[in-house]
This record gives sequence, structure tokens and C-alpha cells, in this order.
Amino acid sequence: MWHLEVFGLLPSNKKLQVPFFPPFDERNPSLSDYVCKLDHSMEYFTLKIDARAPGVISALSRDGKEILSRQNLTRARLAAGARTVFEVEVTDGESRRFTLVVERRKGTSLELLGLRPLSAVGQNFSVPYHPGELQDEFEAAQSFYEDKFVVEYDFADGGQDIECRVDGRKAIGDNAPSEGDVALHPYRYVPSFEQLESLELDSVFNLNSPGAGPTARCSVPIDTWRQIEVGVHIHAADKVSRRDVRLIVTRKGCARNTFYHEGACLKHCPTFHYPQEFNWRCGKCARNCEFCEHWHHCYRCRRNTTMYRYELMGDGTCQQIRVHAYRVYYDLACYLGLSCALLISIYCLVCVFCLCRRAFRSGGAGGGGGDGARGAALPEEREPLTGRARRLMGKRGEVTVGVGGLRGPAE
Repeated sequence: MWHLEVFGLLPSNKKLQVPFFPPFDERNPSLSDYVCKLDHSMEYFTLKIDARAPGVISALSRDGKEILSRQNLTRARLAAGARTVFEVEVTDGESRRFTLVVERRKGTSLELLGLRPLSAVGQNFSVPYHPGELQDEFEAAQSFYEDKFVVEYDFADGGQDIECRVDGRKAIGDNAPSEGDVALHPYRYVPSFEQLESLELDSVFNLNSPGAGPTARCSVPIDTWRQIEVGVHIHAADKVSRRDVRLIVTRKGCARNTFYHEGACLKHCPTFHYPQEFNWRCGKCARNCEFCEHWHHCYRCRRNTTMYRYELMGDGTCQQIRVHAYRVYYDLACYLGLSCALLISIYCLVCVFCLCRRAFRSGGAGGGGGDGARGAALPEEREPLTGRARRLMGKRGEVTVGVGGLRGPAE
């Protein structure tokens, strides 16, 4: 068992692993010849080879000369366009020989190892791209639900300088404006999505890409019923040769009198949007604008907040103005003071109610007036029940109930 890797050194002293063609597989005995291509900017490289027990490296040579020290495999220099051949013999019960060819690119390549439209229908161009062919124009149909055209391409040389940009835009469909309308009203007939969104470019060193090397991904905004021309401009690593690849991307949209918004076709556009009838899309108003004629002209800004207030400027834009840094604490103090005042008011009302109720009860028990029912109490009422005699009226006379029991009528 053994492992083989090659690392190229960039001018910035950064090491990058360089892939093999075909990919290295130590368990496949049918693979014995590998090719490794260094970028033009990688003047130095390092070969890392390790054998794991019980396997051992029984022979190692470069261009027919035996390598006696591993130091000869570190920071080895290779001229532009040159190549060197390593032969490795590994013994693990039986001997196996491998060949590794390391080449350094000349820096004149203008090809792309891969070109893939990720957001197109079927993720393919109308005519497939093949590495090595110098075709300069491709057409793609953008997916209905994708607002950005995404194309991914693989560098043939890490030293290549590849620029991705939009070289042209135009409206299509049954309601597309004429060139004169666009010249007279440039803001009205420019989609807000394409104006407010920007092109994005990501570059990585992707060992899993079909090209197994530097890969870039370009994302370009495209609105409905639009056609854009994306230019992929390739400059060779020697900064002399140049090639331009044109990508014509077309996107369809909603039917007439319906407006595209978040993947659906609506009859009316929501707040913070306006109807773009030239491409049947709900265009987004500019930042901080609630109602607008188009993306460049607002006639009502969004509502003020605790931290910011918004003012409509003379050019149709909304300016965000920062309120005082401590305004939020002032508002919190006001809300806290109002809450405390409300609680104190409720407490006072409850106290007044309780005092009035107590006064009403005490006045009803000790005051006089009326027909004597609220005057002085009767003697029978002032006398305890156990100590007074109550008279019971019966058929035969009066009966007195007292402490001693029942007594008949006095004789």
C-alpha cells in the first residue's frame, strides 16, 4: 500500500495539490501510468510518496536517474513547457511499477476544460460544449423559476485570467419596448431586478470538478422576457493570447396581463413592488421605498422607525436618516413613565372606591332620618337575644320565652 501526491508552489508561496489524469487509485492494479500537469505559474513542485507496511519502495528514479534522497523530491524546479518522468517500484509480496509524468504548461492555452450552464433547462447548451473545440458562441434557455443565470467553467491553466461580464441586454416578448422608447425612458424600461442586483463571481480550486483544477462560477441576474449576452473573456497565462466566448441566454415569463413574482404569475403586485408591463414582472422598488412609479422614482417612502426616519428626495429616492443614537433609550423611558402613570392611576381609583364604600356603610349604620327605621335602635334590638324575653302569640294568650324556659300567662 502506498500513496502519491504532487503539490505545486505558487509565486505567493501557497501550495496547491495538483490532480492526476487519471485519478490516482492505489488499489487498481490496471492503472500504472499517470500524468500531472502543473500550471504555468507553478515553477516549483514537491512530490510526496509514502509506502505503508508491509509495502516498501524498492526503486525510485527521475528521468532514468536513481533518486537517493527525498530532499531531491522537495521544491523541484521545472521550466515552462518542460516535462519530467518518475518511475516508482513498490514491493508488497510482489513488485509493481508505476510511471508519473509531470508537465508544466507553457501558458498559452485558451481553452476551458469545462463549461456548464447550471441554471439552464437541462443544464446544457443547445450545442454541447466539448473541451478542445474553439467554438465561440453558445445558446441556452434559462429556467422559468431561476432569477440568475449561473455558469461554471474550469480553467485549463491556473495562470489564466478569465473575466465574466454582461455584454448586452434586451427585452423580448409581445410587449417589448422599442429602441426609441428605451432611449427616451431608460429608467422605466430597465428591469429593477437587473439594476438592483449585481454579478457575482466565485473562484475555487476544485479537485472534484470535471477539469480537476481551478473552477469559477459566474452568476448573472436575468429578468423575465429578457435576453442577455454573457461574455467569458479568456487571457492566457502569458498575458498575450486572448479568446472571447459568447453565451446567449433567453428567459421567458408570464402570460400577458399577469406579473411574475416569487415563482408565480399574479394579477396585482404587492407592496414595495410596481408592475413592469414591458416584461410582465413585479419590479422591486428602490431601497426604503414603499410605493414607486419605477425603481428609480419613488413617491412615498417607508414608515419611520425608532432608529431611522426616511425622507423623499428631489431625485425620487428615499434617504435613510439616523435618529439620535440615544433616541431609543428616550422612547423606552417615555413608555416606562406612561406605564407607571397608568398603574398609579388604577391604584388611586381602587383606593377611592374602597374609601367610598366604607363611608357609605358607616353612614347607613349610625345616621337617622326617614320614618324612624334608620333612627335610634329599639330596646329589643339593643338587648342580647339570650337575655331578653320574646313573646310568642298563641291562641290561648301570651307565652314568654326566657332563660328559664317557657312560662304561661300571668295569673
